[in-house]
Amino acid sequence: MEHCHYYRPFPSGQEATVAEALPKLETLFNLCRALTDSEVWGLTILPGSGINSKTVSEILSRLLPLGLKEIHLSGGQWVPNDMAFKRPDMGMGFGGESDWGIWRTQTDEVREVRRIVDEMLAEFIQKHNHPEICP
Repeated sequence: MEHCHYYRPFPSGQEATVAEALPKLETLFNLCRALTDSEVWGLTILPGSGINSKTVSEILSRLLPLGLKEIHLSGGQWVPNDMAFKRPDMGMGFGGESDWGIWRTQTDEVREVRRIVDEMLAEFIQKHNHPEICP
């Protein structure tokens, strides 16, 4: 019998965004640490949903001390597409402008999140003397 290996749960904390679910994610991080008690299991919680330059600071300040190592974001937004014909009584299921738009990663947003992460991680490492965390 083969064993499944589940190393990277990708939760939004049972809310629409990570920022809304921070109390639940804090509990999950604490539970993970209590259950594994080490890095041997290789379990990494990868929060994702609604992470952007406006929310990443609070997420990092609350989850870095609990063992956060990774985050996921698209860095995107809906942009209009160039379709010539859009049938009025049909859409793609999202509603509104998103029905005919394209979700596109915004380079400036990703760069800004990266800048914030790098800055906060460097401060965290210096403050808590965690040289094993690599920025």
